[in-house]
Amino acid sequence: RRVPYWRFHCPSPLSIPSQHASLTGTLSGHSSWVLSVAYCPDNQHFVTGSSDKTVKIWDGSNRECLHTFKDHSDQVV
Repeated sequence: RRVPYWRFHCPSPLSIPSQHASLTGTLSGHSSWVLSVAYCPDNQHFVTGSSDKTVKIWDGSNRECLHTFKDHSDQVV
Protein backbone atom coordinates (compact mmCIF):
# COMPACT_ATOMS: atom_id res chain seq x y z
CA ARG A 1 0.00 0.00 0.00
CA ARG A 2 2.71 2.41 1.02
CA VAL A 3 6.45 2.26 0.68
CA PRO A 4 8.36 4.11 3.41
CA TYR A 5 11.73 5.52 2.48
CA TRP A 6 14.51 6.82 4.68
CA ARG A 7 17.51 9.09 4.40
CA PHE A 8 20.62 7.59 5.97
CA HIS A 9 23.51 9.55 7.44
CA CYS A 10 26.40 7.21 8.08
CA PRO A 11 29.94 6.65 6.82
CA SER A 12 29.40 3.05 5.71
CA PRO A 13 26.36 1.70 3.82
CA LEU A 14 27.03 -1.75 5.30
CA SER A 15 26.31 -0.66 8.86
CA ILE A 16 23.41 1.74 9.34
CA PRO A 17 22.53 2.31 13.00
CA SER A 18 18.89 3.29 13.47
CA GLN A 19 19.84 6.57 15.16
CA HIS A 20 21.38 7.68 11.84
CA ALA A 21 18.24 7.06 9.77
CA SER A 22 15.27 9.37 9.43
CA LEU A 23 11.96 8.60 7.74
CA THR A 24 11.75 10.88 4.72
CA GLY A 25 8.25 9.97 3.54
CA THR A 26 6.08 7.26 2.05
CA LEU A 27 5.08 6.39 -1.48
CA SER A 28 1.51 5.47 -2.33
CA GLY A 29 0.34 3.52 -5.33
CA HIS A 30 -0.15 -0.16 -4.58
CA SER A 31 -3.63 -1.30 -3.59
CA SER A 32 -2.30 -4.00 -1.26
CA TRP A 33 0.82 -4.93 0.75
CA VAL A 34 4.26 -4.16 -0.68
CA LEU A 35 6.24 -7.40 -0.47
CA SER A 36 9.55 -6.47 -2.09
CA VAL A 37 11.76 -3.52 -2.97
CA ALA A 38 14.81 -3.62 -5.25
CA TYR A 39 17.16 -0.79 -6.11
CA CYS A 40 18.64 -0.44 -9.60
CA PRO A 41 22.43 -0.27 -9.97
CA ASP A 42 22.16 3.29 -11.32
CA ASN A 43 20.67 4.46 -7.98
CA GLN A 44 18.12 6.43 -10.01
CA HIS A 45 15.24 3.95 -9.91
CA PHE A 46 13.75 1.30 -7.68
CA VAL A 47 11.12 -1.37 -8.14
CA THR A 48 8.37 -2.59 -5.82
CA GLY A 49 6.39 -5.82 -5.94
CA SER A 50 3.03 -6.22 -4.25
CA SER A 51 0.33 -8.68 -3.28
CA ASP A 52 -1.92 -6.63 -5.61
CA LYS A 53 -0.20 -8.57 -8.47
CA THR A 54 1.66 -5.52 -9.79
CA VAL A 55 5.24 -4.34 -10.12
CA LYS A 56 5.96 -0.61 -10.11
CA ILE A 57 9.06 1.22 -11.30
CA TRP A 58 9.74 4.42 -9.36
CA ASP A 59 11.89 7.45 -10.08
CA GLY A 60 14.38 7.72 -7.23
CA SER A 61 14.72 11.50 -7.40
CA ASN A 62 11.10 12.68 -7.47
CA ARG A 63 9.52 9.49 -6.01
CA GLU A 64 6.94 9.20 -8.82
CA CYS A 65 5.74 5.94 -10.32
CA LEU A 66 7.05 5.67 -13.88
CA HIS A 67 5.35 2.44 -14.92
CA THR A 68 3.11 -0.30 -13.55
CA PHE A 69 3.25 -3.89 -14.80
CA LYS A 70 -0.16 -5.53 -14.29
CA ASP A 71 0.14 -8.90 -16.05
CA HIS A 72 1.16 -11.04 -13.07
CA SER A 73 -1.14 -13.89 -12.08
CA ASP A 74 -0.17 -13.84 -8.40
CA GLN A 75 1.49 -11.65 -5.78
CA VAL A 76 5.01 -10.43 -6.60
CA VAL A 77 7.71 -11.09 -4.01
